Amino acid sequence: MRDTFDDAAADIDDDDLEGFWRFAVGRLVVAALHDEGWRISAAPGEPLVCRRDTHEIELYREMEGEPGAWRQRCVALGIAGMPLAPAAHPASEAEPTYDPAPAMQRVVTDGWRVA
Repeated sequence: MRDTFDDAAADIDDDDLEGFWRFAVGRLVVAALHDEGWRISAAPGEPLVCRRDTHEIELYREMEGEPGAWRQRCVALGIAGMPLAPAAHPASEAEPTYDPAPAMQRVVTDGWRVA
């Protein structure tokens, strides 16, 4: 993960770097859940919560736990294979063709490790 930043990342504490990526990937997960019909709420001073039917996810709390537990929870909720980015549109000559979804999916399913 450290490789995604320039040389200034060498001065960033591992916990801060991990927190940055947890927040960034969490935002992708929130957007994807919202697109799938989940309700997102965050009352002042309360954690962000995603709800659908009888299911509830306190996203950032659950993402901070054991990676295996988060993976199992995603499988149980039927969201494990959910794309974290919209499907790529056919690229024109002026558009880049990089799709971050596979890399982001690995981050979510492989857990949080600073490399």
